Amino acid sequence: MKNLLTACILFIAIILLCNSCKKSSSAPATHWNELGSGTNALNANGPINAMVIDPSGNIYVAGGFKNNSGWPYVAKWDGKTWSQLGNIKLNGTIKTLATDINGHIYAGGTVVSSTLLPDVIEWDGNKWTILSDTPNSFPAGSGTNCLATNAQGDLFAERYFYSGGLSIGKWDGSKWTPIYSGLQTNGVSAMTVDNGGGLYATRADYPLGSMISLNGVQVNSMIISSAGSCTSLDIGANYPNVVTSNIAVDANGNVYAAGNNSNGYCYIAKWNGSYWSPLDTGHTQLNAAYGIYSIAIDQSSNVYAAGVSFFDTVDYYVAKWDRNEWSKLAFDNIPTNERAFINIMKFDATGNLYAAGYYTNSNKGFVAKYTK
Repeated sequence: MKNLLTACILFIAIILLCNSCKKSSSAPATHWNELGSGTNALNANGPINAMVIDPSGNIYVAGGFKNNSGWPYVAKWDGKTWSQLGNIKLNGTIKTLATDINGHIYAGGTVVSSTLLPDVIEWDGNKWTILSDTPNSFPAGSGTNCLATNAQGDLFAERYFYSGGLSIGKWDGSKWTPIYSGLQTNGVSAMTVDNGGGLYATRADYPLGSMISLNGVQVNSMIISSAGSCTSLDIGANYPNVVTSNIAVDANGNVYAAGNNSNGYCYIAKWNGSYWSPLDTGHTQLNAAYGIYSIAIDQSSNVYAAGVSFFDTVDYYVAKWDRNEWSKLAFDNIPTNERAFINIMKFDATGNLYAAGYYTNSNKGFVAKYTK
């Protein structure tokens, strides 16, 4: 009996060991996967700079890539395949996209249409329309760097106004009205909205240490505009010589800003309604040295950052802040001899994370979905 029991135990141990060997020899789990393959692939021949997700979950991207006729276009992912959105002829680069509560898509940039207006265009589900109230052409090199929409149906754009120069404007359905004027040449670098419809905007092209004037108040790098009035979130008080480049707002109205200071270090700071504070300190620091290019926030207020050289390692990463520490979401499953430069991240309504950008060697654009 004793020998039989020993034999049974040995047999079970061998089975478990074999199963363990099979698991350890299997390929590691892949977390990032591109959207589309084969005949359903995007095949973007240039970087992707902009991405939005409509209320139905369709994904739209644009940037420096062109169609077979040589025209920039907006590409749509419907869950199965990529397609070109409409057939408008654009000459330039699409820098920004937005979508509203009705699923309409807005595009801006140095997008010169057949009417020679580098202005905002709207896709209503059937056709593209130019949203312009200016009969003459714009100054050379002008365009729109940022768009944003809120739940109240407002559309905001950084664009050129003959009456006020480069400004942040609001579209009322028939005309643009400037709500903040006096931007310098390169305009706004990022815009977002909160649940109450407030608009946040920031810019990164000011020389370090310089200030901007907002309703007579000197502030550094960041502004907030709501209902036509502007007030400052003075990031310069606690973070001198800082330039901000990205902003995001969580479900509770907390504002997060990414940028860098004069020492070359990159950071993410949080505004709680009264003051700014660092998102991390000490051993939990992200230690980003070469740039944070996109930030996104999930439904649980976890913060995600994409950039270069996180955790003191020179590489391209997505990192997650769970309100206690950072963890790495390494960008895997990419082509051989390539690195993935992420320009933008977005969450869909169900909490899926998407990243878009380009591969550094081939300069081809990509859109990938993160799976846990």
